[in-house]
Amino acid sequence: MTRRRAVVGGLGAIAIAVIVWIVHGRASTPAPADAAIVAPITPRARIKALLHPDGGAIAGRVTTAGQPLAGATVCARDQRVACATSDASGAYELADLAPGSYVVWASAPGFLAHGPKSPVKLASRARVPLDLVLADAGVVVTGTVSDVRGKPIAGATVRVGTTRDAPRYTATSATDGTFRAWAPAGDVFVAATADGFIDAETDAIAPSDGVAIAMTPESVLAGTVVRTGTREPVADAEVSADGETARSDAAGHFAIVKVRPGRYKPSATAIGGYGEVAESVRVALGQRIDGLVIELHPVAAVIGAIVVDDGTPCPPDAGSVWLSRYGSAASYTAKTIADGTIVLEGVVPGTYEVSATCRGFLPRQPYPDLVVGDSDVDSTIWKVSPGARITGRIVDQASAPIADATVSHMEAGGTFGGSVAAAADGTFALTGVLPGVAEVSGYAAGFLRSPTPVRVIAAIGADATATIVMARGGGLAGTVRDGAGKPVANVRVSARGPDDSGNTRSDRAGAFEMSALAPGAYDVSIDLDWGRLHESPPVKATVATGQVSHVALVVEATSGAISGTVVDAAGAAVSDAYVEIALVDDDGKPGLRHGDPVLTDLAGGFTFTELVGGKFNLRARRRGGAEVVASPVALGAHPRLVMPATGVLAGIVVGDVEDVTIAAEDRTRDLVREERLFHTGGRFALRELPAGRYKVTVDGDPRSSITIVLADGERREDLRLVVQPRFTVRGRLVGASGRPLIGWRIEAPRLQLEDGREDGRQITVFTVEQALTDADGRFLVRDMPAGPLEISAGDVAHDPDAGVKLIATPVLGGATLVIEVGDLRYEGR
Repeated sequence: MTRRRAVVGGLGAIAIAVIVWIVHGRASTPAPADAAIVAPITPRARIKALLHPDGGAIAGRVTTAGQPLAGATVCARDQRVACATSDASGAYELADLAPGSYVVWASAPGFLAHGPKSPVKLASRARVPLDLVLADAGVVVTGTVSDVRGKPIAGATVRVGTTRDAPRYTATSATDGTFRAWAPAGDVFVAATADGFIDAETDAIAPSDGVAIAMTPESVLAGTVVRTGTREPVADAEVSADGETARSDAAGHFAIVKVRPGRYKPSATAIGGYGEVAESVRVALGQRIDGLVIELHPVAAVIGAIVVDDGTPCPPDAGSVWLSRYGSAASYTAKTIADGTIVLEGVVPGTYEVSATCRGFLPRQPYPDLVVGDSDVDSTIWKVSPGARITGRIVDQASAPIADATVSHMEAGGTFGGSVAAAADGTFALTGVLPGVAEVSGYAAGFLRSPTPVRVIAAIGADATATIVMARGGGLAGTVRDGAGKPVANVRVSARGPDDSGNTRSDRAGAFEMSALAPGAYDVSIDLDWGRLHESPPVKATVATGQVSHVALVVEATSGAISGTVVDAAGAAVSDAYVEIALVDDDGKPGLRHGDPVLTDLAGGFTFTELVGGKFNLRARRRGGAEVVASPVALGAHPRLVMPATGVLAGIVVGDVEDVTIAAEDRTRDLVREERLFHTGGRFALRELPAGRYKVTVDGDPRSSITIVLADGERREDLRLVVQPRFTVRGRLVGASGRPLIGWRIEAPRLQLEDGREDGRQITVFTVEQALTDADGRFLVRDMPAGPLEISAGDVAHDPDAGVKLIATPVLGGATLVIEVGDLRYEGR
């Protein structure tokens, strides 16, 4: 566990070390080195079979009113979406699907999309029968799909639904880019995907006849994966860049598509291999970069399984393991596949902290550290426990069950414990609950949220029971019009009362409605999209149970726009800059940002509309490149933003440099550039950096840092940084009688940052490494720098808020990186 606080004081004053706690999921309890897991070689063929199992199929018929429905679109989604069309008999088949859990739905003109409530589980070589019935008609949503230049895109897949995860009506755009879909009335989510373009999405109000989706041309990163030394091509390697992935072919070639403009450092993983490009690359809008070479270095594969105490495997996709290497930014994660198996294709050597979870179960914390060397790690088992259960019913005030309600619980300390959908009879069962006090609450459309959660005592082996009673509220409806009486669509309306609040958007007729509001008085107003309350006074309304109150809202006409262009230092248009806009406050400083950044078009242009207020701050930046700020900018202005020339920070890191991370940070501009140096010989180059004052560090260690002032276009290629050694401290905590103290907290503060600021202040940041003593009183603390180390201990087994007391101050140093401090005595116990 690492805890941090920044302390600011006058320059030249004594640095003050103050510690604040930031919990990273659990109390870190590194096991002694001899308890770590080191296992024999895994057969690579078995790993390949696990990663590439035979596919399965989902098949059935689509009907309506008992009759076959031809031409329906049936889709299944895990991480990607696969679709098929029903034939004249209503039959469909989704074949060659990888084993896993799928959300399945069907859609057809005139019907709402429909599918099973629970994901469909598909095993290898299995054929799951699934018949789908379409019955409910919806309202029409129409629109167009085009590129950023306004050219229609034919053949785009458009999906319309109430949320990103719910079944969505699936349509295909025509040759003129138009599409037609059906959806429930109200707020809807519209997404489009097409070859050669980045996926796009927008919100709308159904019914709607003017939804416009503008798609940005994709960028592409392409190259070859080879083995280091031999340069032999590597097939079936997974290459990734910021979440987008591709697989290398038989010749080792890969192409990552749908990449947004920005800076990337593609990496590749194969069975027993890992590598990265030597330097990051920046790709512009619509640009294709070829010739990237990723050298794979031999590393270990890790294979294991997550199982319940009784040996039952964690279901596919329900569990995950996360490995975090001590003293490094390297981390790896994977989900369970068949039989609870976890496979990580390529993990670099090191000692890793382990987190393992399985939905509906409790992890066993802490898990022993995982030591990965040159050999594969096989047959590692991470166990989870059933935990406690909370069962009950959710009903209305007449004791009638509320179907499809969501029941959630909060665990001790205010941690969210999870949620579950209630059955048709209102019953529910929450599993994997942490023993102790839990608070259970419900949510259902048309009902008020539980004002007071139901408190229960959860215990292993005996179900805690809870009955949740929910009350219906009142409603609020109205219209939004401009000064001329014309309806205003897609405006956010908020209602704020003393005990409740709600918000929605107006539809194409300017109408809006909110339900399930608590009775009482409300202020109803129009909100601008970036959160600033509209200037006009709110309208008063009173909500009563079982009734709908009506209000009329008028939008002020005082709004405007700002349009401009972004060019580089040579005057050429910048077509891959993201422009942000924020209202300038009374002190001349930018306030809350307005919406999402806008990407410049091919001519470098950008436009912000529906702006209300005085003057604005504009900031244009190329991701991983230059940036420029213009302020203040008035409504109606047409600014020309000129990006300055960028510079380079380059050099070498010396010491143990096979796998380190270099970072350059300019705190005054909130700018950080970070790159992992994997087998580069310590050589690094951070390119296209804006001018600024940078602190450059290795692996976040302040002892390795240097400060560089970089001018516009300056190249500093002579930098030299030294990796500093870090030590592991092992010991044993005993009481005055010499008996081990079990479950005590050990704390060791470590300087994280000490920096003089340009404004004359000093900032000092400490982290606190923690451990809990084991059954023999032993503990282990990692990543300690050379010099004096203050070790403190406290009894948290009986008092979670107990303080800690200094027990030893060993001095770390020398060639031995593992320091044994022996028995440390805590007097008084």
